[in-house]
Amino acid sequence: ADVGETKLWGFPANGSLAKMSYDYQIAPLLTELQPFEVYTVDGRWRVACVMACFLHAIHTGGNLTATRVYLHDYSKRKAAYNTVETVATIEKSSGLGIILALKNSATEVDLYTAWESSRHNVY
Repeated sequence: ADVGETKLWGFPANGSLAKMSYDYQIAPLLTELQPFEVYTVDGRWRVACVMACFLHAIHTGGNLTATRVYLHDYSKRKAAYNTVETVATIEKSSGLGIILALKNSATEVDLYTAWESSRHNVY
C-alpha cells in the first residue's frame, strides 16, 4: 500500500491522510479469498494489522485454533502489544519476533474493537 512520502524508518511523513492507514492494514488481504495458517506482520500499524489478520482468518473460514500471526521486531514495541487482550503469546524469540494466537475467549467483536482502537497508531 502506498503510504506516501516517508521519514526515517518508513514512518509516513503525512500521518493525516485518513485513508492511508486503512489501505495499509486491509488492502493486502482484500484479494485473498483463502485463510493463511501463518500471517506475518512487519512495518507500520502493527497492532491493527495483527487484528486484521485474525479478522481475515475468521471471514475466510480459517481454523482459528491453528491460525498464527508472526509479529516481527516485537521487543522494541512491547507496551503496544501488552494492551491487546484478544491474543495470546505462543512463542518469543530473542527480541526478533513473537508468535501470536487467538485466545479461546476472543470474539470477532473483540478483534474489531481492538482493531478500531489501534488503527491510527503507527507502531
